[in-house]
Amino acid sequence: MPCDVQLVFALVAPIGADLTNVNQLLEDFLKSVGHEPRFVRLTDSFNLTREQRDKSDGKKYYKRLMDSGDELRRTHKNKAAVAMFAVAEIDEIRNGESENPVSVILHQLKTPEEVSELRRIYGNRLVVLAGHSSRENRVNSLSVKLAQMAADSRSLNFRSKAESLISRDEKDDRSISFLEAGHCSQFDATRNSARQPS
Repeated sequence: MPCDVQLVFALVAPIGADLTNVNQLLEDFLKSVGHEPRFVRLTDSFNLTREQRDKSDGKKYYKRLMDSGDELRRTHKNKAAVAMFAVAEIDEIRNGESENPVSVILHQLKTPEEVSELRRIYGNRLVVLAGHSSRENRVNSLSVKLAQMAADSRSLNFRSKAESLISRDEKDDRSISFLEAGHCSQFDATRNSARQPS
């Protein structure tokens, strides 16, 4: 039967916030209510070459993702440009088939304009979930991830690289204050907890 996309969940988080628990909780919940979760990763829109996707140097890989997002927004003169990729992907999902209602999980938004554009298109079917984590936890988590990407067990060796990436994320336009904006539910990325916007 035609694919019925009922809800769109958009995840928001700064670099280093581990959304694994949030993803799993959301996926389990959707399945428990009879929905089929489909995942859309917005960085797929960057069309990186195989060489650019090489994760052996994690810092370069994340920097390429940041640069690609910036370039896409700059080229289209639209801070919501990356979100339009999500709209195209959701349209493709709609053109498919599914026996159950479908909910799409977008990973992940970076600008308020992306939220506004998706809200304009999907209205109250869009649910924005913001994962937050302390800076220390983000540095530790990203250090471990960078070490794993380099096949190195010594995560302390990657702490300065993690701090550099996080500092850029905090300074760039992509470091939006979703938590203060009051238009999203908030998850503690280090715990299985959530609170609604005030």
